Amino acid sequence: CLHHQAVDADDQGRATFTLDLPDFDGRLRLMAVAHTDREFGSTDREMVLASPVVVQATMPRFLANGDKAEIMLDLHNLTDTPQSLVLEADSFGPVILTGDRTHELSLAPGERADIRLPVEAGTAVGRSRITCRVTGIQVDGASRELTKTWFLDTRSPFPYLSRNWKKQ
Repeated sequence: CLHHQAVDADDQGRATFTLDLPDFDGRLRLMAVAHTDREFGSTDREMVLASPVVVQATMPRFLANGDKAEIMLDLHNLTDTPQSLVLEADSFGPVILTGDRTHELSLAPGERADIRLPVEAGTAVGRSRITCRVTGIQVDGASRELTKTWFLDTRSPFPYLSRNWKKQ
């Protein structure tokens, strides 16, 4: 829930303010409450918040040591402009990217594309950070970039054992 403190309105009842929104693609509901000494009112409106190019990852919840898998990246151009993009992927931690880390692609307005990133879990356990940087996004004549981060855990393929010894 995002919240903003009270804001003074102008003579026409309009108020201007800024909100720091998280990295989020989806629907938000904006709600406002107004009052004077004698009256009050409220309204709400749903709005869509989305990056010009949306990047979503589909991947396993975790990997075991030595597992091989693929991370599927879905890119969707939500602009009215054709996009020529460069995607650079990287990993930090026990999971290693085993394929190409850089991909060039072109997306027509409204077009989607899938990119497969093969990965392999190393011998260590722990959390890996997978980052994806997309450059060349054209919005209002300016070039922008987008960076997304996901986490993928590596676990031991064997359950943890607890043993109790009794002194004889």
